[in-house]
Amino acid sequence: MDDIQRQLELIDKQLRGRWDFHRELTGTAPLVFIAVGLISGICVQHYIPIGVWLWLLICACFFAAGAILFLIQRKNNHILLISMPYVALLCAVCLGGIRLINYKRAAPNDISHFVKDERTLATIRGVVISYPYTNYNKGWTFEKFS
Repeated sequence: MDDIQRQLELIDKQLRGRWDFHRELTGTAPLVFIAVGLISGICVQHYIPIGVWLWLLICACFFAAGAILFLIQRKNNHILLISMPYVALLCAVCLGGIRLINYKRAAPNDISHFVKDERTLATIRGVVISYPYTNYNKGWTFEKFS
């Protein structure tokens, strides 16, 4: 696209009187809805702890609403184009909350389960199961940093 066409499009935008935020955003950065949803879900879960099952229930409701909108798209295509990114955003909010819950959940063999309030001397025992070796990375791009 040359400069003249870009200038003409800019003039057309200014003459229209308003900037269509939704169309511009979905056209240039469609995954911004998902990213904002995941970040928002993590923030909501951090400040307002919600259970996993409630998150799943809310996500299922939003997913069902999106499926219903998809099924009625034949009647009005404009509703589908406007609403689907926001349905995806709301589902991503739920997935962000579930992701934070999963991140904070410690595994059964995690050392945090053995930590107590009182200080005690810990002894760690182990066995070396393989001999150490040096990996010579000849011809590797980052060889000088290893």
